[in-house]
Amino acid sequence: LNQSYNLTQAGTYGLELQRDNCIFSQDSIFSITVLTPRIPTISQSANQTLSCSNASDFTFLQWFRNGLPISNANTASWVFSESGTYTLQTIDTNGCHASSNPIQVIVSATGAAAATPYAIFPNPLSAGASIRLSTDGRAGNWFVLSDLNGRVLEQQALQASPQTTLTLGVYPAGVYRFMITNQGETIYYGKIVLTR
Repeated sequence: LNQSYNLTQAGTYGLELQRDNCIFSQDSIFSITVLTPRIPTISQSANQTLSCSNASDFTFLQWFRNGLPISNANTASWVFSESGTYTLQTIDTNGCHASSNPIQVIVSATGAAAATPYAIFPNPLSAGASIRLSTDGRAGNWFVLSDLNGRVLEQQALQASPQTTLTLGVYPAGVYRFMITNQGETIYYGKIVLTR
């Protein structure tokens, strides 16, 4: 007598016990639903960010690079700074585990810090203060601020002007990373120090 049975198909099931061709116990009928895991859908956006479009379907997210989990990468979007193969593993509301299709990304060599005309002032600065940003003035430039774990905190489109003033959100004192991107390419990056 098998005391367990592995159910792999949805349907209605019951339990019936027999002895000497006599039925002496019949359990109530119950229904089984076989759940299909929800698959995370990820894509690469123009500002060197990976995003999951159906993140609300999941209770847990973990980004991986080259098969290894990225520390503290548990949000719907992730700013990458290294080339590699990225995937997102998830747990949905039914407790089912799944993994996205991989995305191969290559960080352009122009991601290296440039000299002029890029500059940011003041730095360090107080949280919630304004900064003056010098760029090449091209249309389509974006300013992206993230923490040191790569989590995007804010993004702002820059004016097609060599000088732009931005007001940052209020964040805890510490060191943060920023990038200037244009059409998916990082053209300048650096660090900002926020004081109290």
